[in-house]
Amino acid sequence: MAAAAAPRPKSPPASPDPCGRHRLQLAVDALHREIGFLEGEISSIEGVHAASRCCKEVDEFVGRNPDPFITMCEFVGVAAACRASARESPPPPGSLGSGGPARLIE
Repeated sequence: MAAAAAPRPKSPPASPDPCGRHRLQLAVDALHREIGFLEGEISSIEGVHAASRCCKEVDEFVGRNPDPFITMCEFVGVAAACRASARESPPPPGSLGSGGPARLIE
């Protein structure tokens, strides 16, 4: 007995699918628009380097110089000055700046 051959799939149609080609063309057009947008962004960013350098210089300056609105007690290196000023004018008991343990008021 001869074994039956497995059915083979039919070959695709000889003519190209016009809808598939149209979809591919739309995708290519969308990619071209995206490329144009990104090229415009790159050209606008090329002039930003000087501003970035200025921002870096400001950041370094602020990092080097202490903020005049922050009290010296907040800096680690001046703990002695903080303790001396606390001895001169201690905060009232139970205030937030007392530095002691929190107390419950009953």
